Amino acid sequence: MKKDDTPKDTASTSCPDQSKYKREPTKLESVLTYLTDKGNISPSEALKHCKCWRLSAVVHTLKKAGIRIETHQEQHEGGFHARYYLTHQSKAEKHLDALQKRSRGGKNAAA
Repeated sequence: MKKDDTPKDTASTSCPDQSKYKREPTKLESVLTYLTDKGNISPSEALKHCKCWRLSAVVHTLKKAGIRIETHQEQHEGGFHARYYLTHQSKAEKHLDALQKRSRGGKNAAA
């Protein structure tokens, strides 16, 4: 087969139908959804509900995106752990919407 005879969409014909697969939310989306619903989150809650082992890294990313999150240390038997509180709900909801649109395929996903 010559190079000119190769169909331009060979990769798309060999890939399985993506419409039958459900997209899992990212860790960032899961944590942000939990924060907007509950208002706060701890590492154990993040692991249980969001399957997120590194909550501090996700919170750091959210803070860099401009979402205001406060950190409070809570004492427990054997030490301390952080609990993160969402301080501005509306900005977090806008960011979550933008994340979900982007992961669905951008602006053309709704069309």
